[in-house]
Amino acid sequence: MVAKQPNEDLISRTLSPDSALLRELEQTSTGTWVRSDTSYAVLVNKDSAVPPETPRRNAIAVNKDHSNMVKFGEDDPVYQIIMSFLSDLSKNMENQRINHNTSSNKGCTADPSSLAPVQKGARTFSTVPFSKDPGFVGREDILVQLESEFANPGSQRWASLHGLGGIGKSQIAIEYSYRQRGRSPQISTFWVHASSKARFEQSYSEIAMTAEIPGIGDGKVDTLQLVSKWLTNRDNGPWLLILDNADDDTILLDLAKGDTDTHATTVQCRLLNYLPRVQHGAVLITTRDRTCALSLTGHRGTPIEVSSMTLNESINLLRNILPEALPEEASELVEELESVPLAISQASAYIKEVSQVSIPLYLANFRRSDEDQETLLNKNKEDLRRDPGVPNAVITSWELSFQLIREKFPSSADLLSLMSYFNRQAIPQMLIQGDDDDLSFSEDINPLISFSLIRAEIGENSFEMHRLVQTAMRHWLRSDGCDRVWKERAIERVAHQFPPERNQLQHWPVCEALMSHADEIILHTASSRESEMNRANVLNSTACYLVERKGNGELAEQRSTHALQIQRQYFDDDSDEILVTLNVLAFAYVQLSKYEKARSLRESVLKQRLKIWGSDNEKTLISMHILSLSYMDLGLFEKAEDLMQRVVTVGEKLLGPEDPQFLGSGNQLALIQLRQGKYDEAEMLISKILEISQRRLGVEHIDTLEAMFNLSRIYIQQNKFEEAENVITEAIPFFIKTLGPSHWRTLDARCLLANIYRGRTKLDEAKEICLSCLDTAQGVYGPQDGTTLNIFNSLALVYRDQGDFIDASRLLKDNVESFKKKLGADHPETLTDMSNLAFCYYDMGEKEDAIQLMTEVLRKQREVLRVDHPDIADSVEFLAWWKSMEEESMREQLAPSSSSSPATPEAEPRRSPRKRRRKIQ
Repeated sequence: MVAKQPNEDLISRTLSPDSALLRELEQTSTGTWVRSDTSYAVLVNKDSAVPPETPRRNAIAVNKDHSNMVKFGEDDPVYQIIMSFLSDLSKNMENQRINHNTSSNKGCTADPSSLAPVQKGARTFSTVPFSKDPGFVGREDILVQLESEFANPGSQRWASLHGLGGIGKSQIAIEYSYRQRGRSPQISTFWVHASSKARFEQSYSEIAMTAEIPGIGDGKVDTLQLVSKWLTNRDNGPWLLILDNADDDTILLDLAKGDTDTHATTVQCRLLNYLPRVQHGAVLITTRDRTCALSLTGHRGTPIEVSSMTLNESINLLRNILPEALPEEASELVEELESVPLAISQASAYIKEVSQVSIPLYLANFRRSDEDQETLLNKNKEDLRRDPGVPNAVITSWELSFQLIREKFPSSADLLSLMSYFNRQAIPQMLIQGDDDDLSFSEDINPLISFSLIRAEIGENSFEMHRLVQTAMRHWLRSDGCDRVWKERAIERVAHQFPPERNQLQHWPVCEALMSHADEIILHTASSRESEMNRANVLNSTACYLVERKGNGELAEQRSTHALQIQRQYFDDDSDEILVTLNVLAFAYVQLSKYEKARSLRESVLKQRLKIWGSDNEKTLISMHILSLSYMDLGLFEKAEDLMQRVVTVGEKLLGPEDPQFLGSGNQLALIQLRQGKYDEAEMLISKILEISQRRLGVEHIDTLEAMFNLSRIYIQQNKFEEAENVITEAIPFFIKTLGPSHWRTLDARCLLANIYRGRTKLDEAKEICLSCLDTAQGVYGPQDGTTLNIFNSLALVYRDQGDFIDASRLLKDNVESFKKKLGADHPETLTDMSNLAFCYYDMGEKEDAIQLMTEVLRKQREVLRVDHPDIADSVEFLAWWKSMEEESMREQLAPSSSSSPATPEAEPRRSPRKRRRKIQ
């Protein structure tokens, strides 16, 4: 509450000496007033946003007035920061409660002095080389875990912290040591550097000198043995020893050279044996390597992983150095740095030191390129909380881990090098395992997990790499001059793993798992011809998948065009490599409705293959099949049928009548016959194809499902709605299972069922399906995609049959314009929608517009369809009927009305034409 504001009177009345509130408190209290250490509310003046005694790291600046500062949306950055802070506060309070309960339990305390009797009055010592950090934030959950690890009486109390370099392990150890001494002043705390044998020995010398151990001045005395015996002696009091940076267990476990002749010598030469395992002592190990932690602790207990900070902890750490940082900017920066404490500290120190650099400018530079990111991560600002022997720069710090892994585990280092050039997330095991057996692969991957450089994704055979680790690894490889080698190996792996039959359904899950890594490696330029060919193959493979599975023709066009640019540096235009890529590019053109460009490419490819392979070659037949599809897209049904019939005939001669490779061609031939109105021929052919597909491929195969889809379409044109419903109802669950609910083929199948329901006057069911499909199609493919337009058409016809002519005509008008732009004004599919719109006009009473539009449709149908096409017959019949009805209506209006005229025999009513077919795209 703020002074000199309207609520000030509320305070004065509520807290006056004779107020009812205070009297009630006095009556209900125990009668004892106790000062609380916690301020629950503070009255501040109007100009103050934060009480001066509030710790800066607990203050959250809100750029709003007092009325609006408590009003947030869930996506408000300040709201997210405050919620993170409250969550951490709640967690810390619970941890403190647990800690208090643990400390209160008899015989279960983290204080070493309570676990073993010691001589009263023993002196205490400390060799911790760092002062207590007043800016230490968070990590309460880890500190509580340490308390629990050390709270087991009668055990050898060793615990370990493991995690990525710069993640804050040593800082937690420092904080824990000071808290221990604060709670139990009789504890001595010692710090031992374990990064090398020399530093270990130096640390022991410091302990000996600080504790003034007798004999330390004697040059003949073994200092390691002297300190070890002193620590073993219970009379010297309880102690906590922190073994810092124990990343290489061979330093502590290996024997000295030439000293393996006796068991006694062996024991003395292991540094680890100079760390006593006694009840009055505790050892805390910090290491980057989890496996090292296990070996040093004798596999007792569970190493405690130190991971990235929470959002609130990260922001508080940053604001220790940059107290004026705005919450939104602070949140954005720490998230970009993935809440790694060392990265946050270094970035904050750099921003503070260079006055021209603000957080937004730092972020802009950080995101600009990999090189700029590496430069910023290599800034080396002195940090008094870190061991002077350990690099302060993030990249340099992690390069110590890379070097250690290369020396101890060369094959693991190779694995990490390879992984660093893939996408850092969801790296599938199949991509990196290569020819290794499972056991060898597990042995190679384990050190990378143990050093926290990668992590295994639970429930998946895949791995994830820390983003900043990936940046540091690439920098290290480039500095070492071997980045090109690993880029090319990454390209090769993806090229070899991406399925060669990339547009075949059974390979889609593999393609999906590899797509993000393919996206990454195609950005890497290669210098060798082989690697560039691999990159072109990946570009082509992903382009096919993007069209067939994702419906993304634009990106597919970019990739196939890029592949052509690479291949033309090495191949002639008539090479098979170029011809394959031209087919892929044409595939993308079709998805983008660039039908003429697709036909042109496909005709040129067929011309070259006829020249090279002849007409009776499998590759030539594939080109014929593909070109026939282009003719069909353009409404050139007779040319499409002639070419596809040739494919089927020659294919049967070459491979046999039931070869699965050409069942798809038979499917397409039946569809072409359907579009030409040859319903009986189409039904006979598709029934044969369906029987073979079900027997040879199974009901879930895409060719089988396509045959069922086409058979149902034929039944609709024959007004066999019950048969059509039975077929497509059986197929839809398999479409969903095989392709997924949002795939365009699945949506087409469901929309076909809606057309059947409309034919059977189940209009409510038909409308529900159309609206559901439309919502999915617009979200996945957009409003102008062919699948979406077909659904619009079906929905419009449902509206018309329900008598909602306004909505029906609106949708049909929009569809006609879309098809004119997409396919052209004379395309058969455009004419189908124009015909449906004409029927809608007539049904809503706009008969002149209906006759005029149908007349235009009929003229164009006669130009593009064969003479005996059923659509032409329908248009002629209905147009004639509409005109005759209009003429009769005009005669009735002109005839004189006379009540006295003699009665005439009632004329036979004029019949309407036969029921029109359900026209579908």
